[in-house]
Amino acid sequence: EKKKVYMDRYNEKFPEKKIARSLSQHVKRDPDMELHHWSYKYEDAKDVILLSIEIHNFLHRFIVYDQERMMYRRFDTNELLSTKELHVSFLNELMSNESISF
Repeated sequence: EKKKVYMDRYNEKFPEKKIARSLSQHVKRDPDMELHHWSYKYEDAKDVILLSIEIHNFLHRFIVYDQERMMYRRFDTNELLSTKELHVSFLNELMSNESISF
């Protein structure tokens, strides 16, 4: 019940995320993969990045959501990650800098 209250508040605060999740729910993926939305704009909702749970959690440590633009920014430089390519490039940079292997 507490989780429902939390999710209701979250969906009220971020309606664009709820819409994007709904639009992308049929994207095919392995059970151990998660969908990462690089943009929550309606036209980009199905254009997702498939990530393992570990890498997805790792990435979110270094990005901040910009609700006005419905996209993420780099935590370190505040650069808007306005394309899927920029998002993937940033993730690759993070992984090479951290010597991460998943």
